[in-house]
Amino acid sequence: MTAEAALARIDPYPYQHRLSEVMTSPVRTIAGTADARAAAAAMRQAKISSLLVADAAGKPVGIVTERDILNAVAQHGAPGLERPVEALMTAPVRSLPPDAFVFSALARMAQGGFRHLAVTDPLDGRLLGIVTAGALLKLRAQHALILADDGSAAHSAADLAAIQKRVPEIAGGLLNEGVPARQIAAVISAVLRDLSRR
Repeated sequence: MTAEAALARIDPYPYQHRLSEVMTSPVRTIAGTADARAAAAAMRQAKISSLLVADAAGKPVGIVTERDILNAVAQHGAPGLERPVEALMTAPVRSLPPDAFVFSALARMAQGGFRHLAVTDPLDGRLLGIVTAGALLKLRAQHALILADDGSAAHSAADLAAIQKRVPEIAGGLLNEGVPARQIAAVISAVLRDLSRR
């Protein structure tokens, strides 16, 4: 099988979209000198699980997560909340430019075993956005659900057949990216039900 044929069998979403399309921006940041209590409060207020730590020039120097704060409390008790973020953060932060493809982010996260990736300006390193593994998986699931919308807009049996042919590829892509099988089955079932109804 040629490389082109192999790629054609893979869901094209990660190969068609760039990080600038899927990143969260602006990014919530915190100074490294702030304490863990301030970081926890900022995460709670924004309903997020991590903060990028940025320097005065707006360049990411680390990342602090809920887990980092929990570990500090588990290790030091209540005084752990007084520790500076720079003592808890993971550094350096992995990053990619905004024109990188989604598949590059997925590959880098999988290889490095991390779930957050900074999107930075390739010229000056300034922070532009952030992508998370969870957000990418959610976007992939939403992309799969677009098939149902395609089905409702189909004009012929050939259109419906083309959509049905893409279902296994989408399912395989979701499975490869860690979406639980039960959720994949629910998505595929809904798409097939809508196609049958159509």
